[in-house]
Amino acid sequence: MNLFRLFTVVMMCTVATMYAHADGIQQCQKVVIAGDSQWPPYTLISANGLQGIGMDLAQQIFAELDIEVELTEYQDTTQMLQGLRSGKIDIIVSTYDYPDINIDATLLQPEYIVDQITVAVPITISSSIISWDNLVGFNGIVDSNFIPDDQTHNFLSSYLTITTKDDLLTDLLAVHAGTYKYIVGSDLQLSYAIKNNNMATDLIVMKNLTKGGNIHMAFSNNSACQLYSVYVQKRLQDYKNNGTVEKIMRQYIY
Repeated sequence: MNLFRLFTVVMMCTVATMYAHADGIQQCQKVVIAGDSQWPPYTLISANGLQGIGMDLAQQIFAELDIEVELTEYQDTTQMLQGLRSGKIDIIVSTYDYPDINIDATLLQPEYIVDQITVAVPITISSSIISWDNLVGFNGIVDSNFIPDDQTHNFLSSYLTITTKDDLLTDLLAVHAGTYKYIVGSDLQLSYAIKNNNMATDLIVMKNLTKGGNIHMAFSNNSACQLYSVYVQKRLQDYKNNGTVEKIMRQYIY
């Protein structure tokens, strides 16, 4: 190939890339940011609409890009996965790294928060719970949306008796009533829900029992806004390093 033809090919490739990038920007007119309604304080339903640690961070990043955002919640994992597959959801604001999520979405690495998986138990038995072994033989519960990373899931399912059902508040009430001895969740999730549902005098989060805990945002593999995933990933780490994540967390954590 002579120099002129080589120059022509390079220029054509460059122009094609520019048009493809521009076309992607044109397609990404609005980003749909979704959160799990059962996972406070990452997603919270309030009088002011949807808020929370993950919602606020994602919204702030896309405001920098001057892209319109739509905030939405999903009620269950099936709805979330369908939204990711169809591209109706562009980004989810909180997830652990488990196999099924990687089929439909790209996790933004590394994590932006470490929120360890733990349990909450009645205060009356808390003094006797000094290790995971102390939960063996007790019946526990976890809300149907809560999916830990694979390693933690294998540990919990191998050693403990845990029923998956209902939603976070219903499950907390079941532990409060004595139907179950403990509830599995993330530290922030359980602490926030117990405090805001006036159960702090009866239930306590066992911070001495922890597993896993890396929280990620994830981009739908079918999102028209996928080209911004690298930027969002970088800004999340910038926010983590400059204290923005901590500042937003303090607005929701007691």
